[in-house]
Amino acid sequence: MLTGTGCCPGVGRGVAKVIRDPSSDLAVKGHVLVASTTDPGWIFLMVSAAALVVERGNPLSHTAIIGRELGLPTVVGVAGATSLLRDGEVLEVDGARGTVRRAC
Repeated sequence: MLTGTGCCPGVGRGVAKVIRDPSSDLAVKGHVLVASTTDPGWIFLMVSAAALVVERGNPLSHTAIIGRELGLPTVVGVAGATSLLRDGEVLEVDGARGTVRRAC
């Protein structure tokens, strides 16, 4: 289990999509978006995600604010998320507790 700061309550479950560079051809619908950080250019990806997991950030960061606005379970400050989590893993994100775990 990985931990960080929970920023939007709820539990999201989905296949991990680790993104290092956003582009318009990425399909993240229903996936758990995992990234190092986000900025306003990522919103087109975030709107269709099941949950957000980001290495950097705090409750007032871009990821946290957008996660709350979209009502997506969001955990920020998850050290090493992009290297520890792999595309295709099924994850469960608890945005209230700030946990990310591999689902069985």
